[in-house]
Amino acid sequence: MSPRRLLFGHARMGSLRLLLLPLLVSLWVLSFACSQQVTSPTTEDHSKEATTTTEVPTATEPNGREEQDEKPSPRDSTETETEAPQLQESSDVEPSDIKETADGGSVSDDSQEEGAPEKPPQEDAVEQAPEFAAEANIPETHTPDTALQDQPSASTIKRLVIAGDSWSTGLVQPTRDALNAKGFSSVKLSYQNTANAGSQAAGWAINKYPPAVGGGEDKTKPRMLTALAASLDASPRAEILMLVIGGNDYNRECINGLGKLPKALQSLTYDKIQRDIQTIVDFARKGRPHLKIVLMGYDFLHFEFLVAFGLKINKGHDRKSYNQGLVELDRRKRLIANQTPNVRYAHNFGILQHTYGDKAHPPFPVPNPLTHPPYQPGVAPKPGIYPSYHPFPGGLINYPAPLDVMPDGIHPSHKGFRTIIDYTLSQGLQRWLQGKSW
Repeated sequence: MSPRRLLFGHARMGSLRLLLLPLLVSLWVLSFACSQQVTSPTTEDHSKEATTTTEVPTATEPNGREEQDEKPSPRDSTETETEAPQLQESSDVEPSDIKETADGGSVSDDSQEEGAPEKPPQEDAVEQAPEFAAEANIPETHTPDTALQDQPSASTIKRLVIAGDSWSTGLVQPTRDALNAKGFSSVKLSYQNTANAGSQAAGWAINKYPPAVGGGEDKTKPRMLTALAASLDASPRAEILMLVIGGNDYNRECINGLGKLPKALQSLTYDKIQRDIQTIVDFARKGRPHLKIVLMGYDFLHFEFLVAFGLKINKGHDRKSYNQGLVELDRRKRLIANQTPNVRYAHNFGILQHTYGDKAHPPFPVPNPLTHPPYQPGVAPKPGIYPSYHPFPGGLINYPAPLDVMPDGIHPSHKGFRTIIDYTLSQGLQRWLQGKSW
């Protein structure tokens, strides 16, 4: 395009601008007025939107109520303020303090909300739990009887009587040592005229004189039941009787050929021994409702050792069947304990095998490396305890007692007897000494 045309063009646009200027001013004024009318409600809407926007983040409680709709009353705010310290306090409260409150202690108004349920009473077993920590090896079938909490404490158990055969005489000193070691040194131990070596349940049941050394009866001593009554009733009266009896009856029957009899006749023999032991128990309990009786169980003996030294118990018996007969004898003691109040059976079969293990003792055939290998402590099953007595018997029924702790084949050493009385204490005798249930 030429410069002239450009110039021509600018001159004409300038004159048009002058003509249209008043019209443009009028249109601008009109549009401004219209815009003011349109933007006024828009501004109001934005104001409302801003108001709505500020209402959305209104704080709400966990239950969904808005604070501006339902504000807590002064009482509610007080309770809210006291709740936090209450929770903080509870984490520092000792178990004994909780128990005192649960046993009936009053709760202040500002520590508990109005209408809130009271805390349930604490179980006595919770408080006793640490007391039982040492008995963790004990199976769970043993359930403590908390109903006996009001019975005498350990300090009021004055005297314990040991009665029975030669196992009872062997238990005297180990029992004294065990009681002293466990804090019962104040408990008196009586055994004079009641621990009679060689005695049988049959002789006790008819109140015979105790056996004399070399045979016959020792009439220089009182009759056995008579002596037992005198010992139980002496001052201070005895609260516990430990009775070990029946082993000599069993060996006598084995010598007479028990192992050769049919099972039915063997059962009649055990019935007779059971009745005699029951007679002794009933005699001891008569007129003595406070008395508790422990029927002490035997452990396995050493069959081959006894036969080698002249005890003819092998008429129809081998080691296993002889051990099974001993177990049947003690099963009858369990029956007596189950049906007689305040009587418990202490199960000891296998405790010496379990505690000490065993090694070969030539010339005796068992243990031996080929058919009955030696075993270490802890291998033989531990005897079960009240109330299930599982396993019964404990130990290894095909094996004899370890000769290291039963050197004559029939009586444990002092160490062996101490193991037996310690296990009896752990089964429940210690709890009886503390005035608790077995």
